[in-house]
Amino acid sequence: MKNKRRKYLLLLGIVSIMLILSVFLLVSCNKQKKCTTHKYGDWIVDSQPTCTTDGIKHRICSECGYKVDATIEKTGHTVIVDVAVEPTCAHIGLTSGSHCETCGAVISAQEVLPALEHNEVVDLAVAPTCTENGLTEGTHCDRCGEVLIAQQDIEMLDHTIVKDNAVEPTCTHAGLTEGYHCSVCGRIIVHQQIINALGHTFDENCHCSICDETIDGFTFDLVIYADGHFVNEENSCVYCGATNVIDNFVFDEENATYAFRYSGTKTALTSPATYKGIAVTSIGQAAFSDMPNPLLELDLVDSITTIGKLAFSRSNLRAVTIGHNVVKIGEMAFYGCNVLETIVVVDEHSKYHSFGNCLIETETKTLIAGCKSSIIPVDGSVTKIGESAFAYISSLTSISIPEGVTEIDDAVFDHCSRLTSVVLPNSLTKIGTHGFFCCSALTDIYYNGTQEEWANVEKGPVWDMLVGYSAGGGYTVHCLDGSIHVKTN
Repeated sequence: MKNKRRKYLLLLGIVSIMLILSVFLLVSCNKQKKCTTHKYGDWIVDSQPTCTTDGIKHRICSECGYKVDATIEKTGHTVIVDVAVEPTCAHIGLTSGSHCETCGAVISAQEVLPALEHNEVVDLAVAPTCTENGLTEGTHCDRCGEVLIAQQDIEMLDHTIVKDNAVEPTCTHAGLTEGYHCSVCGRIIVHQQIINALGHTFDENCHCSICDETIDGFTFDLVIYADGHFVNEENSCVYCGATNVIDNFVFDEENATYAFRYSGTKTALTSPATYKGIAVTSIGQAAFSDMPNPLLELDLVDSITTIGKLAFSRSNLRAVTIGHNVVKIGEMAFYGCNVLETIVVVDEHSKYHSFGNCLIETETKTLIAGCKSSIIPVDGSVTKIGESAFAYISSLTSISIPEGVTEIDDAVFDHCSRLTSVVLPNSLTKIGTHGFFCCSALTDIYYNGTQEEWANVEKGPVWDMLVGYSAGGGYTVHCLDGSIHVKTN
């Protein structure tokens, strides 16, 4: 038994000695393999840095396995400004703030600004009339435009109808049928119709059996007409026997027009409405042509529907009003009216309108007559200046033709002898024959285009004959890219 125990202890001792020896040998070997210069590989990231914390990385020597740890510095915040938002009546606002673009952390918190109150203003009530609805009072915010109290429509009122009494016709004056209109807004409900004057019924003693008027006491101007008429007290021409010459008007009884000419001395005149009970509807051809005496103003009665060709040519007419019923104006009706300064067309005319003392045919956009004080409209209502519209107006010194006008017709400024300058638009494509014929004082044409564009404008024969003649025999076209001087003869 003792021998076995000794053997066991001996064996245990031998094993312990061998274990100690192995450890000693291993340590000795490691000491012999230790690096004097490490050969590290790439850094290996163990944890990424954030805006607020450092990261960790390491690397290992490929020779000895030695490990080195290092810190990765934190990145810090990437600051983004949060723009302030103004409050409105409907939404809250915010103050300016900031946050980190990377991690989203709020750096400077935005504060809430309360929504604004509406700035209420009153929308005034509108009383209804005979022609338009009214509105109740309402309110809205003048900051955001929101309607707070909506205005409600109030139905328009009924017309207050009054009667326009009938007027009986007399021998010399037209009558009227009964009519009705609104006393509030003036709208005509039932139009009064013209009843033609009855006309005198004279007996052998020149006494009218209807009105008791006699022809005795009437005086008539002894007028010498350009075509040779001499008028006696019987209203007839002593030379040719022409009849119906009354108060300096020559009447064409068959066509119910007065015609040829007026040669009285009145400075303000209203055209006659009837003759022998027949409505006078026309001003005949050349009716006032070459009238030597000054006629300051002519008022056309409602029965006039037609103004004949050359009706007022070269007359001393200063002002004219075109009534509702005029539907035809003949060629060159106001040709050469050198002292004409006022042209008016009544409102809401079906065919013509006036602007700036210009007579304009609405549908065709043609300016058919102008005068020394005309200002051509710039609103596009005129695209053509009609034949002889300004011809022989020697008192015209300058004119500006606006953009939109494409054509200047024949003889528009013929013999405007005192015209010195004119402005022409780039839109112009044509100048007609005799367009500026014998504008002897015209020296400057201002064209709103280039020289090439001016060359492309169609120009009729002798459009510029004698232009600038009295000022040295020529004129200059001023273009946007230079000037062109033209010698005339």
